[in-house]
Amino acid sequence: MMTMKSHIKNLTVQTTLFGQSVAKATPKTLECSVVELTSNWLTEPSLQELVDENINSTRPVDNNLGK
Repeated sequence: MMTMKSHIKNLTVQTTLFGQSVAKATPKTLECSVVELTSNWLTEPSLQELVDENINSTRPVDNNLGK
């Protein structure tokens, strides 16, 4: 039982350290871009309407795929 607890603790520490390394390696401009895109998505209904239109639009079909 003790080895399992020790193993779980080691995995938790490794996961935490890995998460910290990834956070340090992520460029700040990328983080800003994600925040800006999310902000635009939430504040501009026209973007959401555009996606809704594309979701319901007809898709081109290649009838030769099955042959």
